[in-house]
Amino acid sequence: MGFLNNIQEKVGKTEIVSRFDRELEKTEQKIEEQYAALGKAFFAHCEENCPKEYAAYFQEIQNLCREREGIEKRKLASKGLRKCSVCGQVIPLDSAFCNKCGEKLPPLNEDADLSSCCPACGEKLEPGAAFCVRCGAKVPTAE
Repeated sequence: MGFLNNIQEKVGKTEIVSRFDRELEKTEQKIEEQYAALGKAFFAHCEENCPKEYAAYFQEIQNLCREREGIEKRKLASKGLRKCSVCGQVIPLDSAFCNKCGEKLPPLNEDADLSSCCPACGEKLEPGAAFCVRCGAKVPTAE
């Protein structure tokens, strides 16, 4: 019986240690969430006048935000859509006016970022490209 008691004791300790590990993981996750929230609040508060020692971080965040915006535009364009720059309404790509706020939209030829993307994957296309460099899809030609 001593052998079984020894195994039960080890299993019990393993369960306790596992419970502590889960608690530590949850606490670490909460700490990371608070760091992220603090960072976002600091960025929002100091974006216009950031301290010099944080300038590189601010610049990288701004660059990534612009990149995200471009990806979102290309994603919408790949589905034949775009966003109104005034109200954010998602509308057909070739719309002349927003159907929510009535804003006059620039013609597609003025917004090359929307009209020059792969219809299959949304990747930005180089002028005159016959195929997408990301997915290899044939690019439709204007006729």
